[in-house]
Amino acid sequence: MDQGALHWKGTENFIRESTNHVRKKLEEYGYLVLGKAYSPFNDEYSNQSDLLLGGKLIDVQANACYSTKGVKGEAYVKVEWEVYDNRTKRIILTLSTEGYGSLQEFDKFGDTVLFIQAFDMAIDNLLATKSFYNLLIKENKNG
Repeated sequence: MDQGALHWKGTENFIRESTNHVRKKLEEYGYLVLGKAYSPFNDEYSNQSDLLLGGKLIDVQANACYSTKGVKGEAYVKVEWEVYDNRTKRIILTLSTEGYGSLQEFDKFGDTVLFIQAFDMAIDNLLATKSFYNLLIKENKNG
């Protein structure tokens, strides 16, 4: 039965998991990532980094079915990414990527799984963006 629109509020667990996914993806592709998980802008590490990456969820949509067995359905996210140059103290790149997640079977961790799948795709799309790649290659040559 349709109960109307729900308003989703990201949880501490989702924020921690999404941050870890960004770190893992960057490290997986050979990028050096400073700092501790879940604190990418910690002053101790941000001063050591030439570039800082931030992401903001600007759109979140889901169509989910909740049951005693868990959750199944689909989720969509749109992330606005910013790359901040610590040397010049300005944002040098802004772009948006999208991602989608889907569960066809009920999963007891379905809420988190759906959004992490969608966020993971948005990260992959960021890493596949030519302007982001070119910026990192340029920095690697200059650094």
